[in-house]
This record gives sequence, structure tokens and C-alpha cells, in this order.
Amino acid sequence: MENIINDSEEEGENEEKKKKTATLKTVYAFIKRHPELKSSLPKQVDVNRLAESCQKVLKQWYSELQVFHKENKYPEELIFNIDESSLRIPTSTRGVVVHPADEQAGFKKTAEQMPNATLVAGIAADGFSLPSVVLWPSANLPKELTTLLTPSLDIWPNTNGWMDKTSFKKYALTVLLSAIICRRKQILKEFYHCLFLLYSLSSRADSNVWRRFKEAVIDVVSVVPHSIHTSQSLDRVVFAVLKSELSNNYSSLSSTSSSSKRTAVAVVLPQALQTAFT
Repeated sequence: MENIINDSEEEGENEEKKKKTATLKTVYAFIKRHPELKSSLPKQVDVNRLAESCQKVLKQWYSELQVFHKENKYPEELIFNIDESSLRIPTSTRGVVVHPADEQAGFKKTAEQMPNATLVAGIAADGFSLPSVVLWPSANLPKELTTLLTPSLDIWPNTNGWMDKTSFKKYALTVLLSAIICRRKQILKEFYHCLFLLYSLSSRADSNVWRRFKEAVIDVVSVVPHSIHTSQSLDRVVFAVLKSELSNNYSSLSSTSSSSKRTAVAVVLPQALQTAFT
């Protein structure tokens, strides 16, 4: 739109004057007169993602992955992906402050932001979900979250709520590895190779963990850095649905205490997980 406005100026004039910027009113009026046009908000993409998640880079990765498929003939039930997602529910800061016209605007008081917690989840290509773990930022398990404990969901107190090397090793060896082996037995394919896709992070750099996976005939392949929004299945759909469900159904209590926030999360999380994994 700005190009159209500026190109209409005479070339000599345009060089001397500063470029004009189209107002929203001008844009909407212009589009209204031209029904073949429409407007949309620009998407912001990290420059690293833009460079790595392109056909030139990903084609080589998919070709190498195809070689693994041809050699081992992985069943859909034995192709797995794990990832982490923040469970922090954003607190709305929107609101109108009404004040006398002759005074400056005041401030709107908002509740303290909820501390970060991390969901560690895994799925198979056929839709089967592995047991999940929530890393909660506290020294002990809060009593409000005990109702969430089930065979398919565990909660581990964690100093900061993020996945670190110790937490990942515990998850990989006590939850993930046993769940994959159990899954293989359930479908009567104990001697088949499994394919395990994950994003390579420093917290996962533990040779002892991957040695155990290799002994269990589980082939581990890391996805291309900065491309998880296109090549990692959990990031493609599942986590988007999860966060949408959490945001839409989270109902903060009248109190803004940490205890009330934990209670509210405990109410909405089970249904959000079920919807996302379904």
C-alpha cells in the first residue's frame, strides 16, 4: 500500500521528500474499492527458523530419514516423538482506565504472572500417547496438584520448572524407555526397531541415556535445529490445541494467590490434555 502511494508521486518529488506511510483508514478504504484485494497481519518469523526450515535444508534430512525407514521398516506404532511445552497461562493485562480529562491516565493493577511449569509429552505416529510429566517449580509437590496424579501423568517438583539434564535423564530412563518397550510388547513386535525423533538440546546430551536406547534397539534421530515448527509432530498440532484449550477454559478464582492459580490449573489441565492428544 505504501508503495502504491509513493509510486504515484513524481520521481523527482519522491526523491526529495520522505516516504509517506499509509494510515489504516486509507488502507481499508482502498481495499473496499478493490474487492479483489484483502488484508492480513504479517507473520513474525525468527530469522534462524526462516533459514533452516526451507526445502533446501529439510530435503536432505528427510532423505536420510527415508533411508532409516527402508532399512528398518518402522511400524507407525513404533515411531515416537517427545517435546516440551510451557504450561504458563498468560494473565490478561488489557483493560480500560477511566480518569478525568484534565489528569494523566493511571495504572491498571494486574495479578502476578504465573510461574512457569513444563509439560513433557510423547506420542506415537498412530496417535498413541506416552505417559506425560509436569515439571513444577517448587521444592515439594503442592497439594492442589495431587488430584492430577494418574498412571498417564506424573508431577515432579523442580527448582525452576524447566527441563534440565537431571530431569531429562530421569524422564528418559524411568518413563520414556520403559513406555516404549512396553508398547512394543503390547503390539507383539518386541524385536522390531523403533524410531525416536527429538529436538537436540543441551539437557539431552547424555551418552549413557542414548547407549541404553541403542541397547533397546531404539534408533534416535534429532530434527533439524530451528525447524521443529515444521518437522516435529507435537509442535505441528498437539501443543497448539493444548494451549488453546488451557487459555479458553482456564478460569482464575477471585483470589490471585498462588494456591488458587494451582487449583485452577488442576481443574482445566486433564480435559486440555485429553483434547490435545485425541
